[in-house]
Amino acid sequence: MINNKNLALIGALLLVISISLGALGAHALSEILSEERLRSFLTSNQYLTIHGLAFLVLALFPRYILKSTRVILAGLVLFSGSIILLITLGHQEIQFPKIIGLITPIGGVLMILGWIHMAWLIWKEENKIKS
Repeated sequence: MINNKNLALIGALLLVISISLGALGAHALSEILSEERLRSFLTSNQYLTIHGLAFLVLALFPRYILKSTRVILAGLVLFSGSIILLITLGHQEIQFPKIIGLITPIGGVLMILGWIHMAWLIWKEENKIKS
């Protein structure tokens, strides 16, 4: 169950993963990946960093956590996870089914929908206070 404590924990763990992958990308992968693949890897890592920080902030506002963050987290796992999987294991010349490439945009859409839902909840709550 996602509550403010678990969300803060997830945020902190995402930052640990992001920092670790950033170091891996800067030191080990920069020598072996093409420029395009490295850019994709770094983009994925930026999403992990941004969402890690966002989840830490959202943990301060527990009423907005529930459904929105579940969708955002699922999208983040699908988006960043699929990119990292395809790039790092693809470099080992492991062939993946093409369907795995479709997971990335699904993850992106889930993140967008989750943040839209979060914004709607915040807007709805603010308008309730004004009334």
